[in-house]
Amino acid sequence: MGKVTISWGKSSSSKAIPLKQLREEAYKIRKFEIQNLWQRSIFLAAFIVILITGYGHLVEKLLSEYEKWQISNQDLLLVAEAICCALAFLGSIFSIIWIMMAKGSKAWYEIHEKRIRKIEKKLQVNDKYRMRPGSPWSLNDSLCSREPGAYSVSRINILLGQILLVAWWIAFSIHSIHIMYLICNPQDKSTEPSPTKTLITIVVTTLLCGQIFLPFALKIWVKSSAIKAPKKEKKKSDKEKEDKQQ
Repeated sequence: MGKVTISWGKSSSSKAIPLKQLREEAYKIRKFEIQNLWQRSIFLAAFIVILITGYGHLVEKLLSEYEKWQISNQDLLLVAEAICCALAFLGSIFSIIWIMMAKGSKAWYEIHEKRIRKIEKKLQVNDKYRMRPGSPWSLNDSLCSREPGAYSVSRINILLGQILLVAWWIAFSIHSIHIMYLICNPQDKSTEPSPTKTLITIVVTTLLCGQIFLPFALKIWVKSSAIKAPKKEKKKSDKEKEDKQQ
């Protein structure tokens, strides 16, 4: 097997890079992405744990003092419910970022796996030593078994973020519906609206709009221009082949 190289640029100063070196670098970058897959999630998990702790403490206070606040100070009850909504909103945003980080990391190490396979094909590496799916000594997907299972760690990381997101959405919906109920059915039957109720209505409405539109905005703001869809990349490679033939 001869030495295969790639030359970048046409200047006399450019050097030919061996494919073996590119293969080694691709393996290192892939390893880096896998190692940092969970570390990035742990960074966000610290914020989510703080939010869950604050939210749990507030919910416990609501449940223990609910009847007292509803009779004597309904405005305080509305404020507590609004804070729960705000915490649930922040939790959902961090969960969305968690999912995006996990999916982005998975995309990058799959890109490097794809490059490794292409390089190994050009190097004509023996099939036994190529980047390819493999099998362990034993395999059992049963949750009651202690044997290895065919599960993707990166997909589990994404699933954790999705579960957190659904949980925060449910919490936000429960508290916002309860706020609307308390405002529409006040203990104080006075016709004049309370400034606190008006302010809380505005805040909850704003948070609800944020829950709907912010995920779409985040997808635009944090979208990577370096990651291309497989179909677009295939069209680009086909076009490059046509240009070479011409």
